[in-house]
Amino acid sequence: VDDGKYVISGCVKKVLVDETILFSAPTRFLVSGIGDALSTYFESKYYDMSISMQVLSKSCLETLLSNGVQAVQNQKEGLVSKEFSNVIEAIIYMSGTVYGNSGPSITHNLTSGFSKFSNSMHGELVAFFLLVQLYLENDPRIHELRDLYKQIGLPCHLKDIGFSDAEDEDFEFILSTCPKNNHFKKILKNEDIIDAMRIVDAFE
Repeated sequence: VDDGKYVISGCVKKVLVDETILFSAPTRFLVSGIGDALSTYFESKYYDMSISMQVLSKSCLETLLSNGVQAVQNQKEGLVSKEFSNVIEAIIYMSGTVYGNSGPSITHNLTSGFSKFSNSMHGELVAFFLLVQLYLENDPRIHELRDLYKQIGLPCHLKDIGFSDAEDEDFEFILSTCPKNNHFKKILKNEDIIDAMRIVDAFE
């Protein structure tokens, strides 16, 4: 603290996590955190990372997929569990470390723009736009993630993030506010993204 203001200099030296406080928070915060961290593996692959970061990225995804449902259920029931601790580690340490050594792709770029027009939590928006990214990549894991979303309450449809009545023109405007994506395998037009959003929304 310098003259009453926080001064950030250099990399984070230490992160302290009190799981007791996190456990007492609303479950929606945990679910949103899972939604945010799930994108780490899929976005970071567009960056030149060290082997250790690649391994950590994969471990983050695997931990969330294998522990996420149980962690959410345990918290709802008031049961402190190893699964909850594992998920917290994946969200804060694994995802945070990998993201700090990589960066965003389509998922977070879209989230940054749409967050200005939605009341959804950050991780909820990330979760939906991760499905959009996976569709654009023709990645079959989109089905595995949608199954997880349904079990823990992450958004699978436009109505879940407040855009059930939006027209294509509305999306065109919002997309004009999104950061440009420089980390993807191909250049996308707005209509490509809108089509992907509509198709993801139509999945049962």
